[in-house]
Amino acid sequence: MAAFVLVICIFIADTILHLHFQRTRPDDGIDHLPCAVTKVFLIPTLYLGLFLASGAFARPLQNPDVVLFIAVCYWLGDVLLIFKGHFVFYIGVVAFMLGHVGYILYFRAFGFCLPALVIAIVVSAAFYAHYCLVIVKRKPALMAGFLLYGFMIMAFAVGMASFFSYGHVRSSILALCGVAAFAYSDSRIAYNMAGYRKTSDLVIMSTYILANVLLASAIWCINA
Repeated sequence: MAAFVLVICIFIADTILHLHFQRTRPDDGIDHLPCAVTKVFLIPTLYLGLFLASGAFARPLQNPDVVLFIAVCYWLGDVLLIFKGHFVFYIGVVAFMLGHVGYILYFRAFGFCLPALVIAIVVSAAFYAHYCLVIVKRKPALMAGFLLYGFMIMAFAVGMASFFSYGHVRSSILALCGVAAFAYSDSRIAYNMAGYRKTSDLVIMSTYILANVLLASAIWCINA
């Protein structure tokens, strides 16, 4: 229990520091050293806390290898996305895509809901169509990558919605809220890079951290 409490306290402190550095840094789109250093500890401390909680509260995680895969992918994404404007940035995008696939694989074992699938397809397709219009109009470098990642976010939302489980309602709702926060955060990054509707990195990182907390909480609740 002590280790769990310590790690969660480190995660909270790191989150506060990171958001503080995001708020006070120059608005130049660059992750300066304090932001970069605090950023790379967010995912490890959050998911380590999840693993430690399973032991502290005697609730073993189902499919822990998949959870570890997700955590590693998201952590790699965080590290590589620091290098905006470089090719490795796009490798980080691929890492996030793999992490999203990991979540879909994790939740697929807990149920299937056709109505939620249909609603998710309609809503996600509408948002994706708007996203594509914005990106295509701006014509950023590597536009195909932006469109592909946006499609992956849509697939992430549709996949998670389709596995909505009435036996795990709380977990399913947390997961969908996490996906929505992820979609907002990632779309803001894409819009910023395309020069459309400038959103502060503080807002982007706040919603990104919230997304990960909600998704990790969904894993915790589904194993309760």
